[in-house]
Amino acid sequence: MPLFREASLHEALRSQIRDLMKEVRQEERNQLLNANETKYLDYLTNKYCIEPLVIHTGAIETTEDEVPDGMGGTAQVFTFRVPFSGERDLLKYSPSRSEILNREVSVSADFLVFSIPCRNETPEQIALWRDATIKQLQTQEGHIRDDVERFNGNLPGEAKRIVSERKAEVLKQAKLAAALGVSIGKAKAPPKTFAVPAVAKKTIVKPAAPTTPFAPEPRLEDSTYGDILQAIWDVGREMERHKRVYAGQPEEQLRDYFLMTLTPNFDSTTGETFNKDGKTDLLVRYEGKNLFVGEFKFWKGAQTLHDAISQLLRYLTWRDSKAALIMFVKNEGMKGVLDQIQPEAAKHSCFVKNLGAKEEGWYPFEFHLPSDDTRPVKVTVLCFHLPEC
Repeated sequence: MPLFREASLHEALRSQIRDLMKEVRQEERNQLLNANETKYLDYLTNKYCIEPLVIHTGAIETTEDEVPDGMGGTAQVFTFRVPFSGERDLLKYSPSRSEILNREVSVSADFLVFSIPCRNETPEQIALWRDATIKQLQTQEGHIRDDVERFNGNLPGEAKRIVSERKAEVLKQAKLAAALGVSIGKAKAPPKTFAVPAVAKKTIVKPAAPTTPFAPEPRLEDSTYGDILQAIWDVGREMERHKRVYAGQPEEQLRDYFLMTLTPNFDSTTGETFNKDGKTDLLVRYEGKNLFVGEFKFWKGAQTLHDAISQLLRYLTWRDSKAALIMFVKNEGMKGVLDQIQPEAAKHSCFVKNLGAKEEGWYPFEFHLPSDDTRPVKVTVLCFHLPEC
């Protein structure tokens, strides 16, 4: 193949996005709507990301031979074989920044191959020509890597945009969009109690999703969920600043401090926002089922986290339900507890994805319901340090 000259890498990457879009648009509509979106987006990202090209210049093989010189004699030729790995097709494309190689380079198996004839040249001259060609290959590799890394970095966002637009289109066609929301918002004048290298290819498995007719379900908007978490966080941080007031109080008393702030700050058409119900601490309900559940626990080791997550998941049934686990830590050493939250959450059988810590003590995750892995649940763990004073 003509190295780095057959086509534009920019156009090839654009074609990759078009292929992704085509796959999403050809997806059976109910399957698309029923799919666990996080798993589906991970599948698309893994399938359409590009494995970077790596030229291994530190492992060059050299051979020497004699060939006819065209004048009845022979000439000595040194052949250099440079191994490479990654996406082979990248060798065909010209990156956004490029340069013309000063020597013919071919592709053989997993090697880039070039030869230098030797007539009267010194070893130093041969080495100089060899190194110049290798440097050009390294430069091209760098330009290609820049384009590919930029593409791979933008791919998750592009996939999410394409899937979201297609879902919106399907829902609009079916006239279902209006049925997806539940009116839960911030009250008009809440009392201010507190001041509120590489991408490696791997086996790609497409997540299964039922093709049964999609039934719209209510959902707590992400912005409202964020407001609820922020309000809980502000109350908890206020408690940390006044440990002598709150430390040593029983769990139920601590819960009531949060309820006093949350209840007047948020309202709901259901009239059931943040009601305590049995063993469940905070609830947002719709038609008798929980959209949001908040649980309060004292940290007693990693098993506390596993049991609390399982308990939360049992309370939820709606697609895209949301939850908060508020963890009070009495241990003198807070860091040792925080270091366990993310790795231990990932061990849970319903774990889907770590969504990335917002800050120390605020850890959002995605899980799925125990009985249905197409139903995602956002669970945020909020940790507050209330050691005995």
